[in-house]
Amino acid sequence: MLLIEQVFPIGSPLVSDVSRAVLNVTEGEEMSAIENKWFKHQNRCPDSSASSTSSIRLGIERFWVLFTIAGIAVVFATIIYLVRFLREYNYIWANRAIPAQARIRRLFKIFCERDLNGIAL
Repeated sequence: MLLIEQVFPIGSPLVSDVSRAVLNVTEGEEMSAIENKWFKHQNRCPDSSASSTSSIRLGIERFWVLFTIAGIAVVFATIIYLVRFLREYNYIWANRAIPAQARIRRLFKIFCERDLNGIAL
């Protein structure tokens, strides 16, 4: 009914005639014959135990390309982030006066604090 009201202007005498015609077609014998012809065999679900039906199951093996691309993107993004981080704090990494373990510990502390400060709660 909504479509008919959109096609014909409000108050048009054709609205009731067209609505009645659509109702006769959708609820008449002709529609039942069309439904039986096209949808009769689709009313029941296929038997899953029947050997004649072949079903395609989705699994990880079907998406290996997608997972590979996503994995490569994650690795590249991580490398880019770490390179930018180490360039920003190069003065700590390049300071040979501090032992390597202390430099790594200090960079890790800055890294953790930086991530916690960036989280908006």
